[in-house]
Amino acid sequence: MQKSKGISMISLVVTIIVTILLASMAVVIGSRYLRDSKNKNTEVFVSVLSNAVSKRHEDTNLNSSLYPYLGYYINDGTVFANKFAPKIPSSVSYDDGIWYVVDTDTAASLGVSESENYITSVEESSSGNGKVALVNYAQGTVYLIDVGASDISGLHLFEEGVDNGHVHTYLEGYPTCTVPKKCINCGFIKEEALGHAYVSTAPTATEGDEENSHYTKVCSRCGMPGGYEEHTRQYVHNTGSWTHQFSCTVCGYVSASAIPCTIVYSRPDDYTLRPTIHIKTCSVCGYTEQEAHTLAYRRISYAEHERYCTDCGFVVLTDHHVDDNNDSKCDLCGADMVSYPLFRIVTMVNSSATTESGKYVAKYGDTVVLTLVADKEIRNLEVYIAGQKVPAGNMSTSDNLTWKVSLNLTSAMGINDGDISLKVTCESTTGVAIPVPITSVTDGRYVVFDGTPPILQYIKKIIRAKE
Repeated sequence: MQKSKGISMISLVVTIIVTILLASMAVVIGSRYLRDSKNKNTEVFVSVLSNAVSKRHEDTNLNSSLYPYLGYYINDGTVFANKFAPKIPSSVSYDDGIWYVVDTDTAASLGVSESENYITSVEESSSGNGKVALVNYAQGTVYLIDVGASDISGLHLFEEGVDNGHVHTYLEGYPTCTVPKKCINCGFIKEEALGHAYVSTAPTATEGDEENSHYTKVCSRCGMPGGYEEHTRQYVHNTGSWTHQFSCTVCGYVSASAIPCTIVYSRPDDYTLRPTIHIKTCSVCGYTEQEAHTLAYRRISYAEHERYCTDCGFVVLTDHHVDDNNDSKCDLCGADMVSYPLFRIVTMVNSSATTESGKYVAKYGDTVVLTLVADKEIRNLEVYIAGQKVPAGNMSTSDNLTWKVSLNLTSAMGINDGDISLKVTCESTTGVAIPVPITSVTDGRYVVFDGTPPILQYIKKIIRAKE
């Protein structure tokens, strides 16, 4: 019996807990349902009011006094920017609409019922804050915003059959294609701008941009050109100069000034002509003619230069420098005629390494190999690696142009950690020494010396007990 009572008590507790959880879930789901329902109802109200505003705008454009815009008219862009623009998306512009504040009374006049569930009456909110609809009659957009009495103060109220206390005064000659007919006192718009009435006409070059476009239509009321399009160009080369002009095959416009040709060069198909001429062409107007090369010289090495065309880049010939006046400069290209050896390749690796990356790291006991390749035969080669002079027996060559130099790194050398230094001096077989010792490699990769042995900082001994 005791055991049965204990089970009953547990069942009761579980039942209570489940009931509480279900009740909590019901409250959350119910709140969410009410919130979502309210949001959907608000969207429906905004849609209905937007349709009413759009319908009123269409009716007003009939220019009938029976259908004025209703609400509190915002006829000042500064007032709009200061009071209302901060409450709506930043991309919205005052100039893109006809702006009114609509409250519950105005909404009712527009045929929208039950608006009091979403917005308030301006009079009711005069003592505090209220919610109203900011509407754009021109586009039919609606924004629900919070306002205070100061926001509405000074706005002109327009109601069905009410003239706001004065007779509207309109300027003669309006509306025009771009300016509406509106009251000069309160800004009430009686008739919208007419918009341009374009009709087809003969293409005419556009004022201010004749070089690029013409128009093919014009407004029958104000003469405003429209239908802009780019010229269809036909180019004509100007004889005697590398310039051209164009005419439009549609409107007949002829460019006012000569336009420099865009030059490209090509080689003649006849190989025998290439050393003397090239083909010069305008890539725009298509004019082409043969032209003789404009020749000049430029240095390509201590011993040679090339003769080339400064226009098309064609290399006519490669030849040795000429120094008839013995000033150590080429008489043709002006380059210095260097007679001392120049090194094209200077590289260093650790030959003891077994991996590619290991070639550029060394320690005591390793052998460093230096490779030197000169442009002419050399003699009296002296090499220092890591501050140590390399013995002549450690240097080898088969042609006096390419040299292999090796040095075994011993602890007695006392090498500092870091890039292993080098210094190379030599002279040509004619006895001209290089002016500055070689101290760097040509591939930018140095061998790094690391003479610090690793230190064992921590040892953990694990004794496994017998099972």
